[in-house]
Amino acid sequence: ELFSLALYLLCIFLPDRATCQESGLKYFILSSLASAVILYGMALIYGGTGTTWLSEIATRVDKDDLLLMVGSALLAAGLGFKVSAVPFHLWTPDVYQGAPTPVTAFMSVATKTAALVALLRFFPMTLGMASAPDDRARIQWWVIIWSLSILSIIFGNLMALSQTNLKRLLAYSGIAQAGYLLSAVFVGTQAGQVSLFFYLLVYLCMNLGAFVIVAALEEVGESIQLESMAGLSMRQPYLAAALAVCLFSLTGLPPTAGFVAKYQLFSCLMSSPGGPLPKYLVAAALVGSLLSAGYYLRFVVQVYSPGPAPEPQKQLPATFWAVIGSATLGLFVLSFWAQPVLEWMQSLLGA
Repeated sequence: ELFSLALYLLCIFLPDRATCQESGLKYFILSSLASAVILYGMALIYGGTGTTWLSEIATRVDKDDLLLMVGSALLAAGLGFKVSAVPFHLWTPDVYQGAPTPVTAFMSVATKTAALVALLRFFPMTLGMASAPDDRARIQWWVIIWSLSILSIIFGNLMALSQTNLKRLLAYSGIAQAGYLLSAVFVGTQAGQVSLFFYLLVYLCMNLGAFVIVAALEEVGESIQLESMAGLSMRQPYLAAALAVCLFSLTGLPPTAGFVAKYQLFSCLMSSPGGPLPKYLVAAALVGSLLSAGYYLRFVVQVYSPGPAPEPQKQLPATFWAVIGSATLGLFVLSFWAQPVLEWMQSLLGA
């Protein structure tokens, strides 16, 4: 909640801009409702187990405890809002588009990280995995996370196909990426946790890089509408190249780290227990990746198509280049040196 309070203020950081005011108000109202749902879920979990300590909840999970089941469903719904999962995603495109772009860049990564860690800490690490067909409290959370994941992957990618504004496209892309990240929570194993944290690290580089490039384009007076981005490779060759790398990584194309992160996640899903459900998730994720190629690569093609002749433009501050360069370099470093990073994460989680 401390995190959310800070984001309400950041969304209206430019109070003279009407879109910022709208963005902040919309996020404040809807996020407050989600917080109330989380609080009510926590109250029901306390009613069912008699404690709020995670370690004690894990030892008091009853197979037929209705309060715990309803409470965990409400907790998943509230955190699903924070992570921008379908069907709790409707705030995301408007808030992302209205907020100042540097704030959107921060929100797109930090909000998901906080909510996903909370989901991971409570569901697979506290409630644990189902051990019998009548273990309904544990089976229920598994099905909830699975449903949120598959809905986010499919609908996030489908809705992004019609977007012509780069910032709004990245917002819908974030909904689809939330689905991939939730599938790692669904796995629940240590291998799933490693996949989740590696994907989050890659997501930090590619999504932060993409939004900072959007901020840089706005800084130099470039339009981020699809039809206006023709010839950007001639006007801003370095920004165009960095944007292409970030979009390739979001698509999951080699040799970027996005490919390695998705490969690691899909491998983990294919080898996880749970019957056909993990396989269905892999199938949905593959379809989603194919759909994402349609809208990511459309922007890359437009950027490198002929356009207006280059004109003298405003110079970018060095901080922009530092962040963009670090994010782009990180995508290649995490691709070529993925194994040492994965082993390091494995050792941390093992300890």
